[in-house]
Amino acid sequence: MNLTERKLSLLESLQAALELELATIPPYMMALLSIQQGQNRAAADLIRGTMMQEMLHMALVGNLISSLGGQSKLGKENIPCYPLRMTFKDRSFSDRKFDIHLTGLSQEQLEVFLQIEMPSGLLAAMQSDFGSIEVPAPTIGDFYKDIEDEFRALCDTYTAAEVFTGDPAKQIGPAFFWGAAGAPLVVTDLETALKALALVVRQGEGGTLATAAGETPYFADPLNRGHYFRFREIAEGRLYRDTDSPLGKPTGEPVEMDFSKCFVLLKNPRQGKYAEGTPLAEMNASFNRQYSLMLRQIELAFNGSPSLLYEAIVNGMHGLVGIALEMLKHLVPGSEAAMGCPSFEWVAPVA
Repeated sequence: MNLTERKLSLLESLQAALELELATIPPYMMALLSIQQGQNRAAADLIRGTMMQEMLHMALVGNLISSLGGQSKLGKENIPCYPLRMTFKDRSFSDRKFDIHLTGLSQEQLEVFLQIEMPSGLLAAMQSDFGSIEVPAPTIGDFYKDIEDEFRALCDTYTAAEVFTGDPAKQIGPAFFWGAAGAPLVVTDLETALKALALVVRQGEGGTLATAAGETPYFADPLNRGHYFRFREIAEGRLYRDTDSPLGKPTGEPVEMDFSKCFVLLKNPRQGKYAEGTPLAEMNASFNRQYSLMLRQIELAFNGSPSLLYEAIVNGMHGLVGIALEMLKHLVPGSEAAMGCPSFEWVAPVA
């Protein structure tokens, strides 16, 4: 393949990575919002921090796409539909051979989150309680490693000026993203590309056993603690100490997690599941319009208008939270216990 073909192939992988990061945000958001006000506070903070890091990872992948002169896509064909089973080039990710559901926080949903974020190779080493799960390639870690390898191979063959043809001014810099999740990196060469990928891998689902087991103490930096370990703290009911091993259980301060203090939500809702003309149908339609607008703004931010990210997050995300919380107050007609849950569906803009 020539340079153009190789860059297009790499951009396809990066687009899949963008969609991968986006796919985790709605389930994490609804798990967080399903926690009743004032309850399970430490667990809520752990989920909130994880969700914010997924947003940062989207920005990092967007910068990688932009650095190659590509365009991020967040339209109708690129957003998740639940239940979701992720694939890439017609192959399921081996550590995702299960469905990801959109619903509230429960013991079952927490176990799904742990499987989503399982670092490569860690399952066998920890002899997890989840039982036997086959983990052949491609794992999520392998997926990100392939992206790293292709960046290295391109830069071994071509100059940085030939590979990184995007305008750095169009990327999401630290001024356009804030919070405890960390800061985005502007990608201009192989070094910064690898740093961006390393941050995604370290914080998120691309983490490997080698990363976790080879660092002492692994838990000294809470900001870079892998998402799997955050969810394991909730599952085990304790925080990790700085001196704890990632191959063992957390031994630190208790984490309260009472699933009875979480709302039961309608599982994998669609707009059609809410009767037309009802408050839930109207709120869900409003949520989906605002969700789609927010994604369009994020797409524009990733593709050359970085200042729009502020409006997308501050106005868009905060607006979505308000609507979702209102839906959680309404029992779904015909259901004994399930409260309303937004469906996160695409709505085309009005011409």
